[in-house]
Amino acid sequence: MVIKGSALDIVVYNRPWYTFSNDVDLIVKVQPAQISAQNDQEIKTFLNGFPGFEYEYFEHHDVSINGVLPINFSQIWADATKTTFREHPVWVMSPEDMLISACINSCRKRFFRLKALCDIAEIIVKFQETLNWTLLLQKAKAYDCSNIVYTALLVTQITVGCELPTDLLDQLKVGPLRATLIHFLSQRMSLSAFDSLFSAKNFRDKKIDWSLLLSYATFRNYQIWQKIKFALTFREPWSA
Repeated sequence: MVIKGSALDIVVYNRPWYTFSNDVDLIVKVQPAQISAQNDQEIKTFLNGFPGFEYEYFEHHDVSINGVLPINFSQIWADATKTTFREHPVWVMSPEDMLISACINSCRKRFFRLKALCDIAEIIVKFQETLNWTLLLQKAKAYDCSNIVYTALLVTQITVGCELPTDLLDQLKVGPLRATLIHFLSQRMSLSAFDSLFSAKNFRDKKIDWSLLLSYATFRNYQIWQKIKFALTFREPWSA
């Protein structure tokens, strides 16, 4: 299965060469315990000829944010559809899972990256006639990422713009206090705040802007704890 930018290049963007990146994420439809060391090495050897390719088995750490979100990958595979890319069969997520994944990816980028916001807007435009918003709400709740989807759609609306069904944000049922905080932080986002944090060479020169905490405002308490545990026990994911 192709996910993230590589999937959008195939099914969303009519002219992907404007946005095509050298970072292709793949999910192999087999459980990690079912793959032999020999087969894994064969895949690694094959993908070594394609710089920028990364793969994992059955699931992907970017979608679950390294296990923070309880993503049901079995359901994602069940709802995925098969297509072809350069005469090779590939799987792509359903429109609902693709949009949720794009929202999660935007959260990983702290909602600052315009490309991620454009991806969200373009998915909505591409699947405006077929996207099942009721199913999307159900999946967001099941994956416990309603706060993330709410914030990503809100930030997309106030930056690049996107048309959403009436009361969709209300239907995501974000708590009033959290929603107020999300609105407060999202209205104060600026690229200069993001740049000042990551471009400073010395720690003393870094300036922490409140808007940089926006992504953390979307996590529930147990999810924040999961992120802390991952940071303390970081392990390399399966990759080529």
